[in-house]
Amino acid sequence: MHDQGPAVAEGEADPARDIRLAEALAGIDWGGDERHARALLGALPVAVYTTDAEGRITYYNQAAVELSGRRPELGSDRWCVTWKLYLPDGTPLAHDQCPMAIALRENRPVRGVEAIAERPDGACVPFLPYPTPLRDETGRLVGAINTLVDISERKQADRAIRESEARFREQFENANDFIFTADLKMRLTSCNPAVTHALGVPLEALIGHSVSEFVPAAAAERNRRILSARPESRQSVRYEAEVNGPDGEVMVWEISSRLTRDPDGTPNGFHGIGRDITERKRDERRLRLLVDELNHRVKNTLAIVQSLAHQSFQGDDASGARASFQGRLVALAGAHNLLTSRSWESAELGEVVETALGGCAADCARFSIHGPPVPLHPQSAVTLSMALHELCTNAAKYGAFSTPEGHVDVSWSVSDNDEPMLSLRWEESGGPSVAAPARSGFGRRMIERALAYELRGRARLDFRGEGLVCEIEAPLARLAGKDCRPGG
Repeated sequence: MHDQGPAVAEGEADPARDIRLAEALAGIDWGGDERHARALLGALPVAVYTTDAEGRITYYNQAAVELSGRRPELGSDRWCVTWKLYLPDGTPLAHDQCPMAIALRENRPVRGVEAIAERPDGACVPFLPYPTPLRDETGRLVGAINTLVDISERKQADRAIRESEARFREQFENANDFIFTADLKMRLTSCNPAVTHALGVPLEALIGHSVSEFVPAAAAERNRRILSARPESRQSVRYEAEVNGPDGEVMVWEISSRLTRDPDGTPNGFHGIGRDITERKRDERRLRLLVDELNHRVKNTLAIVQSLAHQSFQGDDASGARASFQGRLVALAGAHNLLTSRSWESAELGEVVETALGGCAADCARFSIHGPPVPLHPQSAVTLSMALHELCTNAAKYGAFSTPEGHVDVSWSVSDNDEPMLSLRWEESGGPSVAAPARSGFGRRMIERALAYELRGRARLDFRGEGLVCEIEAPLARLAGKDCRPGG
C-alpha cells in the first residue's frame, strides 16, 4: 500500500493532494469525450482551464474563478493576460514568459515553476502551474490544459516553521542553560554557546568528542546505561556531575537528559539540558558548616556559662557572686556581639581589647591601646575577652580604675621567628599600691591556667607595688586557629 499522507477533512485545502491531482490531470488522454471532461473538471477542487492553440481560453472551472477572482471571456481572453504575474522574488513576469505561453510556444509541458498572481482586489496568491499541450490524433497542437495549485497555506505553514525555527535558534543561542546533544556513544553532536563559554573551549574542540572528556566518565557512563537500559521510556534522567572547567576549575552541573529517536522510534542519541549549580552547592556546604559551627559554639558557650556560674557562686557572698556572674555574662555577650558583626570569621586583637576596656572604663583617657593588627580565631577572641574582663574587674575593684588618677596601658607585639609569637602586656599605673592576694581567685586561675592552656602559651601576673602587670605569650598560629584541637 502507498502512503496516503495525513487525513484531510472534506472541503479542507490540501496542497499536496492538489499537486498530485494536477500532475494526474496533465497526463490524461481525454479521448475526445468533451462533455465528460468538462463535467469532471467542473467538479474538481483544483483550478483548471483550457486554451486553444493561440492561448485563448476555451474553458475554466469554478475553482479557477475563485483562485483568480475573475471570470474571463471565453474565446477571447488569455489567462496570462487577465492578471498580473510575478516571480517569487517579486519580479514582474512578462505575459509571453508565463508558463502557459511557454508550453504553447515550445509545445511542451512546463513543470517546476512557481509564480504569484495578483487578483483584482490586490491580494497575491502563490501557485504552482502545470500547463500541458493538447494534441489531436495526428499530433497537431490544438490547445493546452493548465492546472493551478494554490500554495498559500503551504507558504504560510513554511513561514510559520521558519519563524518557529528562528525562535528556537534564538533561544538556543541565548539560553543561559547548557543545551547539548550526543550520539549513543556519548559523543557530542551539538551544543549551544553557553556550553562553550562555560567550558572555555571552542565549538570545534567539543563536537565529536566524548562527553567523558569534560564530565567524569563514571557519570557519563551511568547516564548512558540508565537511558539505554529502558529504551522504551521517554522520561528524562536527572543527575549531578562535576565538570572540568577552564583553568582546572571544577564545576557542578545539574543535568537532565533523555533519549532522542528516529521517526520510527529507534533511539539515536541523547538530548541534555544542564545548569551550573556550583554556587548553590557551595552555599549548601557553607550552610552545613555554619550549622555545625553554630552547634559547636552553642555547646562551648553553655560550657563557659556553666563554668562561670560554678566559679562565681562558690563563695558565701551571694550578692557579690551575682554581680560577678552578671559581669562575666556581659563580657561574654560583648565578645559574641563583636564576633557576630564579623560573621564569626575572626576579630582583630585591638577590637577585642577596646571592647573589654570600654566595658569597665567609660573614659577612654583612662587607658591606652597600641599594637599591630593581629587576627584572632573566634575561640581565641572569646578566651582573651574573658581574661581581659577579669583584669578589668580587678582593676576596677583594687587597681588602676579604682582611683581617678589610675591608668591602664595595653600593648602587644609579634616576634619575627620561625614560629611567630604574640607578646601582650597589661600594665597598670597611678592606682593604689597592690600586693599579691593571699589566695588565688577565679580571675587569677582563669588567666594563669585556663588562658595559658587554651592559647598554648603562658600568662604571668606580677603584683608590683606601683601597679599590676600581666604578660601573655602565645603562638600566633594558635591565636589564628590554625592548630586548634578538633572540637576545641
